[in-house]
Amino acid sequence: MYTSAINVIASISDVNFIYDVIMSYSKDKDIKYIYDKLFKTDKYNIRTIKSRKRFINAILASFSEFINDNQKIVFLNSIEQNHLINIKKISLYIQLSINDKLFYDICKQEYG
Repeated sequence: MYTSAINVIASISDVNFIYDVIMSYSKDKDIKYIYDKLFKTDKYNIRTIKSRKRFINAILASFSEFINDNQKIVFLNSIEQNHLINIKKISLYIQLSINDKLFYDICKQEYG
């Protein structure tokens, strides 16, 4: 079944917002902490609270499900590597392909 998460993810203008949410989540921060951290500071210039919530929910839905613990460890370790920007982007791409059927099908049709 397709979801609209890819549309929301694609509308995020700063990939660092995605990294920030994932890293907060990976450090066992609860959703309230993530909301408070990203809503009070608004360092990513997302104008409305409704948009911020929509972005955070889409990020968590798209990047926080794992096939097994090994996949989780590899993904989160790659996201933590600030000096390996391309590795981080590839990790996001692979994780999104695993968790979002629409994204997977589009990529498969386009690049398959």
